[in-house]
Amino acid sequence: MKLPVSVQEIGSRIFRDCVKLSSVEIHTPCLDNNIFDGCQHLEEVTTDCEKYHTIERIIYNQDVTKIIFIPPATQTIVLPKTVVFAQIDEKNLKELTFWQHQKLSIESSKLQTLHMIVGKKNYMLSLNTQFLFERSRWFRHNGLGTVQK
Repeated sequence: MKLPVSVQEIGSRIFRDCVKLSSVEIHTPCLDNNIFDGCQHLEEVTTDCEKYHTIERIIYNQDVTKIIFIPPATQTIVLPKTVVFAQIDEKNLKELTFWQHQKLSIESSKLQTLHMIVGKKNYMLSLNTQFLFERSRWFRHNGLGTVQK
């Protein structure tokens, strides 16, 4: 779907539950994560707004320090080194690559593998949704949405 340039504002949850929506091109400077709630097959949102920067279909703020939008159908993410904190709540996410210095908040029922980059080395952390890594410490996930040391 391609929205006309004349559309300058998009209301919250405007595309809610549009399950057949797979791609959208927008020109508005306001992009809210709630716009596409329930659009489980959405793979790509493109924008020509100077306020955003898109890398591998993920939209970041202009200086690529914060994630603005992750399409719901995204299964793999490689975070740029410039991202300091990432809050990721994507149900379809299976694999995430991040840098040692990054702080993460992840919620994904399908997450299987984390890759942590330390210097020039890439460590694969096989999860099976049981172990989480936070600030240089390991935690065991109890399967109920909470974390135990």
